[in-house]
Order: sequence, then structure tokens, then C-alpha cells
Amino acid sequence: MMKKGLWLLLFLIWIEADSELMAQVYTMCQPGSNESVNTCSGSFFDSGGPSGNYTNNNNCSYTFCADQPGQCIMVDFSSFQVNDIFLGVAFDFLDVHDGAPATPANYMFSIAGGPFPAPFPVASATGCLTFVFSSDLFFNDQGWNSAITCQPCPIPSNTSQQDCNGAIPVCEEQYYQPFAYSGNNGSNIVPGGSCLAFGELNNSWYVFTAQNSGNLSFVITPNFSADDYDWAVYDISNGGCSGISSGVSPEVSCNFSADVGTWAGQTGAISGTPYFGFGSNQGEFGSAFNASIPVVAGNTYALVVSNFSASQGGYYLDLSPSTATLFDNSAPLLESLVAPTCGSTQVTVNFSEPTLCSSLQAGDFTLSGPGGPYTITAVNALSCTGAGIQFTQNAVLTVSAPLLQSGNYEVCLSNAAGGISDLCGNTSSVGCANANLSTSIVANAGLDRVICTTGQTVTLGGSPAASGGSGSYTYAWTPAAGIQSGQSSANPVVSPSSNTTYTLVVTDGLGCTASDDVLVSIQTATPLSISYNAPFCVNQNTTQVVNLQGVAGGLYSASPSGLSINAATGAILPSSSTPGTYTVTYTAPAVGACPPQTATNTVQITSLPGAPILSPALPCPGTAIEFVSSGSAWTSFNLNGVEVQAPSSDNSWTSGSVVAGDQVCAISYPVPPFTFNGQITEAEWGAPLATSANGPLSGFGGSNNLDALYLKNMSGYLFGALAGQTQDGSNNRFLLFIDSEPGGFNSLSGWTNRTNAPYFSVENLNSGIQFDPGFEPDYILAMNQAFGIGFFDLYRMASNTSVFLGQTGSSPVLGYQSNGGSGNLLAGYEFGLPLSRLGNPGTSVAVFAMLVNDPGFGIPTFVSNQFITPAGNGENNYGNGAINFGAASPNPVSYFLSADCESQTCVTVTNPVTPNFVTPAPICTGESILPLPTTSGNGIVGSWSPALNNTSTTTYTFTPNAGQCATNQTLTITVNPLPGTGTILHD
Repeated sequence: MMKKGLWLLLFLIWIEADSELMAQVYTMCQPGSNESVNTCSGSFFDSGGPSGNYTNNNNCSYTFCADQPGQCIMVDFSSFQVNDIFLGVAFDFLDVHDGAPATPANYMFSIAGGPFPAPFPVASATGCLTFVFSSDLFFNDQGWNSAITCQPCPIPSNTSQQDCNGAIPVCEEQYYQPFAYSGNNGSNIVPGGSCLAFGELNNSWYVFTAQNSGNLSFVITPNFSADDYDWAVYDISNGGCSGISSGVSPEVSCNFSADVGTWAGQTGAISGTPYFGFGSNQGEFGSAFNASIPVVAGNTYALVVSNFSASQGGYYLDLSPSTATLFDNSAPLLESLVAPTCGSTQVTVNFSEPTLCSSLQAGDFTLSGPGGPYTITAVNALSCTGAGIQFTQNAVLTVSAPLLQSGNYEVCLSNAAGGISDLCGNTSSVGCANANLSTSIVANAGLDRVICTTGQTVTLGGSPAASGGSGSYTYAWTPAAGIQSGQSSANPVVSPSSNTTYTLVVTDGLGCTASDDVLVSIQTATPLSISYNAPFCVNQNTTQVVNLQGVAGGLYSASPSGLSINAATGAILPSSSTPGTYTVTYTAPAVGACPPQTATNTVQITSLPGAPILSPALPCPGTAIEFVSSGSAWTSFNLNGVEVQAPSSDNSWTSGSVVAGDQVCAISYPVPPFTFNGQITEAEWGAPLATSANGPLSGFGGSNNLDALYLKNMSGYLFGALAGQTQDGSNNRFLLFIDSEPGGFNSLSGWTNRTNAPYFSVENLNSGIQFDPGFEPDYILAMNQAFGIGFFDLYRMASNTSVFLGQTGSSPVLGYQSNGGSGNLLAGYEFGLPLSRLGNPGTSVAVFAMLVNDPGFGIPTFVSNQFITPAGNGENNYGNGAINFGAASPNPVSYFLSADCESQTCVTVTNPVTPNFVTPAPICTGESILPLPTTSGNGIVGSWSPALNNTSTTTYTFTPNAGQCATNQTLTITVNPLPGTGTILHD
């Protein structure tokens, strides 16, 4: 039956070629150009070059040969338009020859016309292509643009390729078979079960395993456009080639179309332009193209190409449109081992993909397991026994001795004999597969157990520890480490010091054995700690929360009684508590094998300090005055609301000249509980706010490390400590950036005036440093040490002012102690900063600490990898360039200020007061005079002089006591003489 009519069309071979930028350009018929060249790259144009029309009256040739052994030249035409055709006769045309030079014997075809609907390639089967171009005197056109590449030459013909079992492995995107087969080598296809109505005809087979799911798309281009090629695709993953005829390996797509009217007589499975097939099968009168074929990763497929025309012209198979990867560069793996049976001398292994039968060697495999050693004496596969069969996905290994013991057996692919190969020639990877052999005896080592700490014991073994088999049992437990009793008993008592897997081997009366494992794990208890932002003042009426590290969900209690605490949350209300020192205990619930844990923390509720007595009580303006506070051990002084003397043990402050209306206040605080000696050991510090745990080792080397940060506020100060070490004599510095005021510098690019910075390391920080969003430091506390003495400077960035705070020993709130560079969290720099010196922050401050090197004049500051919080583990020094900390691991640390415990007394400077008194009435000489009042009517206290005199009129002066802004006052007491005595006359 004739399926297809002839359609005379220009002959071409379509190959998908990678597009590359070609450095060499070859132009047809160009004077002085080569006529023959060896290459595998370049661009080939008509005589008009890449953009112009070709010239008239051309008659010239160009030969291209591959310059690489085993490669054949290919020219991929991206455009072609040689369209001088009149009444079906081409006057301009390009002849193509497969070989060099051009001869009638190697003539392939002529190309004329255009433009063509899609790019097309022309390929050589001999290694060379010769092009002969002719154009007449009258008309010309755009010509062509093409790219020169090379590809492997056509695979040699082999009749085994005509059977599915000998299929060509798909390991490339294109296959050029210049000469088709005649006849068949066996037949896998039953015509009644396939759209190939005549079965296999002069066919070739291809096989591949999909590396990823996607579409299989391909185009078959005949060497002669009138040739009729048909095809079918089968999923042979489960049934292999033999399953095609039985239907176990299903036909997933098939094309028996008689349509040769497609471009160059092509057929295939491809979606999208220029062709679009419908359905998975096409009969004689269907479309030449099927839809693309979905394939599944790991499944193996076979493609048969059947030559209905029986022509010897051959074809080109292009698989490059596929979205699935059809061939792999991955080595085959030993995927699994079929569980052997007791007494068997053979084990079956499965590979991850089809492998070549010819590559199976016993020397590539080893077997280990109970009762060994074993030797692999032979390897074969049932699917490799048929004629022409070349691949399999499993193998049967013959073992030197029967497998008698239960347990785990392991087959390893060692490649000692060269390894196995997949269909694309990839050599296997070394690997192993395991399976268990079970006998009638069963060992039961019991469930895996967990103990919390070393020293606890647990009993192993099931109940019973053995079953099945025959006769009595013997037991053997290994390893011996941690077994306290009963290594040969069914249920030993163990107490391992680390995670230990114990193996029980049970032997029955016949000598059959079985084994089982049990893991005893050591569970480390989660570290548990609690802390408060204490101490608290008794006048604080807001709830204070607990900082919990560890297991949540426990209960809180306090001792002695008097602390207002929420048992469920640990929150404290100071204003409802009795002043005193309390121990808060948190009991965490049990976790796994670990029993309940407890953690304690000391909480102090501080009484409101008594109001200080401030003198003078009535200061006068115009002079310097010494103000003295009594009844307070830690006092600060304010003038008109501005702190003029930071809190300290000094209870006096001498003012300058004051004016009427000035207000002076003395504020009393509890004495701070810290001794500033660099040893961060006081309980009031609590746990560190942040540590550099799990951070990188110091990039500065030596004894340079930044370990922990502590902050506490009380008594008018922000107290802090940085545990760490700056190596003596290294010019290394700790810089603590403090954000305590509105504004500040999130980017150092805005901090331009630095002339008064205390160190070059501060002044020369890179302007490209960017902090985390929201962090805008205002101050830099710089710390360094020399000869074991710590030095402290506080620099205000906005005003470009620096204050040398002092050094170890010069201030009661500054201290330093070396921590030896060993990560000691309890030694380093201790400091106290009056809150007034930080702008009197409201509710919180944020800080960020780093270790830098002081570079010297004009040299950029070098930043280490030591930060609080830490940089990412393994990071190197940050160097002296721009740093975006917002994109890096270190982050600022926030600290919320607690309300201070304070009392104050204030006095106001007033103008002098004139004491007022009521002048006593006159008296007679000798009458008693009442004592004059020592307190005036307006409250001035003082004394009178001279002493009272009842014999004569006297002026008295009232002198106010010291500390009262009052003037002297006088009053006069009039003393009248007694009346005189005369003679009384009578009549």
C-alpha cells in the first residue's frame, strides 16, 4: 500500500545547534577569501555579508571541514532567501555536497527560495561540507546568515540497533543516520496493539531514562523529503522490551501518518510553532506531528523509528526541543538490595538506571554481614541472556557461602574491576545498599531509652528478650562499657557516660542467631536561669517582668514572704511588696527524661530613701554658698532642674553666685552595690544582656576578645561592664556606641566633625559605616588598657566634645581587670555613667560594642570581628572599609531603664526677710519683762541682745541664726520711773 504521495521540496537536514558568538566570518565569493577552511566555529554569509544582498553573477564554492577528530561539520542557517525563481526554475541557488571537493557523487541537494519558516541545519556525514553558489546577471536577494559548528559524526550502523534490546542509548540531542536499515532484527511490536499497522519496518530503536519530568519532543527529518518515516514511543520502566508485545510496557505515543506534505517531509512529536500535533496517536490519515509526550523522571522509554518507504536515504533525529533531560551525566548507583532469605546463596541488587550488561563484573561487588566473610563468585542478570540484549537494571550476585544468620547484610559496589556503566558510558559511583535477613528466632533489645545525666541507670531488653527459634537461648550484649550487671543476661542494667548503642545477640539451641540494637541516649538538661532588672524601688507601681532562659511553663515562688509575685508568670509588683531582699525560685517542668529543674535569683525591693536635710534652708542671693545635705549617703545636687554634681558620696556642693528665685535640690539615692574593680562578680549584675558565645574567634589574635555585656541603672547612674580583653600595648580599643538621646547618627557619613575625638580609632572610623535601622548613637565610650590600667573617655558625637572620665583608681566608678583573653565573663571593664551625662534618657538606651585597632594619624580604623552581639561564626575581620551592620549579624542591644529610688529636698534663694515682732508695752522700773520671742512672726529664728533690763529704757537687737536670709531687727522697751512720795496735810 502506498501511504504517501511525492512532494518535491528542497532537501535539508534539520539539527538544533547552540547559538554562539562566532569570532571568524566567512563570506561567499569574496575576492581574496579562502575557498577551503578547517574549523568548528564561525559565521558563513552570502557575498553580500550579514546585512546586504548577494551580488549578481556569482559562481564560486566554499568548503568547510571539521578541525576536530571524530567531528562532522554542521552549518545552521538562521535565515535563507535566495528567491530568483521564475516558472519553477531557480536561477539563483546554493548546491550542497557532503565531502570535498564538490563532485556529482557527493552531491546532496540544492537550496533555493525562501524565506523559510524556521532555521534549519545542514550536516555532513563525512566531516566536510562544500557549498557551490550560482547567481545570474539580473536579480538578487537577501541571501543567508548561518553559523558553523561541529557535532559527533553519525554513529556506525549495527543490526542490533534494530531490536529494542539492542537500542541506541540516547546520550546526545541529535542523531544523524545517513543510511537507513533494511529488514528487521526481531520484532517487539504486535501490529494489532500499535498504530504501526505493519509493525516494525526497516526500523531503528533508541532508549533513554528521563532525568527529570517534562516533555519528550523530537523531529525526524528524512534525507529525502518523500520518504515516509513512522514511529512509536513505549514506557518500558516496568516490563522492559519484552513487555511491549504483551502490553506490560505501554505504547504512550505513536504516528503512522501518510502525510509527507510537511516541511521537508518531517514527522515527530512537538508542540508549538511551526507544527502542533493533536492526540497521542495518529493513523494513516492523521497529522504528521503528535503532541509532545510527557515523561516521568526515572522512567525508561524506547523510541522506534520505522522506515515505511524502505528508502536508504536515512534521516536526522533531533531531540533538542524536549523539556525533559533525556540523557544524563550522572553515574549509575547501587540503589537497593532485595532482602535475602535464610540459606540463600544469591542476592539481587537494583541499580538506579539501566546499565550495560557487558559491564557487569563480580569483582566490582562485595558482601558483608553476619557469619561472613563472603565472596561474590559470579554476577548475571536474567534480562541480559537474550540475543542482542545490552542493558539491565538489576543483577543477581552469587555468594560463596549460604546466608544463615539474621541481621543486616550490605552489598557494596567497589568498582575494583572497573565499575559498571550506564547507557551513556558513565561509570558507577562507589556505594552500598543494605537489607535484613530474618530467621525464625527474634531478638528484642527493647525500646530506645533516654537518661538525663550520667550516673542514672536503665534496664535493657524486651519482655521477652528472645522468641522463636528452638531450644534455650544464650544472650550476649556489647559493648561492655556502661553495663553494670548482666552482660550475658536477657535484661542487663546499664549506665553509659555517653550516647551508646547496645547490641543483643541471641543464639538458640540450634545455633541460629538473631540480633537487635537499642540506643541509650544521654539527654542534656536545658540550661535554666532567671533574672530581673533589679533592684526595684518600693514606689514603683508597674509590674516588673522576669527574664527567663530555659524551659517555660513552671512556677515561681519567693522567700521570705512579703514579695508580691505572680506564681505563673514571675512578674513582681514592687509597690505592693515589703522592702527587703528576696530569693525568687523558679521550678521548671520535667522535659523528657530530665526531672524538674530549679533556678534562683535575688531580688531587692529598696525602701524609698529618707528626704535629705538641706542647708542653708533659706539661702541668700549674691554670694557663693556651700550647700550641705545630711541624712543621705549617696547624693546629687541640682540647680534649677539641671544636675550640677553627679550622685556620689560627697554630701556638699558649693555654688557660684546665686540669684533670688534659684532652686537648689539635694537628691538622695541608695548606695550602689558595686565595687568597681573590673571583677564583675556582684549578684546585682545578674546575667549578661548579651554574649559573644558561638561567635568567631578573635580576628586580631592574641588576647583580644569581647565576651559579654552587662547594664544596670540605679542611683542616678547607668552602670555597665564589658567582659573582655584588649591586649596590653596593642593600641586596641573597645568602643561602646550609646543611643540615649533623640537624633544621633545611624550612618557615620553625617558625622563630619570629629576633631576632638579621644583616639584616632574614633576619629578615623569609616564614614561608610551604617548601623541597624533605628539605632542612632549619640555617644562613644572608648576604653583601653596599658600596664594593667584601664582608661575611659566619653565622646559626644553631635557636639564633638570628649571628656576623660578617668582611669582605674582615679574614680570610684571605673575599674579594669584582665580576663586573660580566655572568654572569662566575669572580668574586664566596669564603668558608671551619670544619666545626666547621657542626656537623661527616658525609658531605654541601646548600645553596640566593637573591638577596633587604633591606627595612628590619618590611617583608617580597622574593625575586628568581635562584637556584642556577635558576628556570624567564622567571619573574618571587617577591615577599614564601609560596613552595613544592618545586613550583618551584629545587632545593637536594648536596655530598658527601671525607675530610680530617690528622695529630694529643695530650697529656694530669696531676698533678705525683715523679722517682724510686736513691741512690748512700757513698764515701770522694776517690773518684770517677759522674754523676747526667738522666732519672729514671719518665722525667722534668732537671738536678742543685750540682756533684758527692767530699770531703764533699752533698745534690743534681733540677730537671725545662720542659714536664714534675714536682716537684724531692733525694738525698744520703755521703762518708766516710779511716781515720787509727798506730805499729806489734814485740816
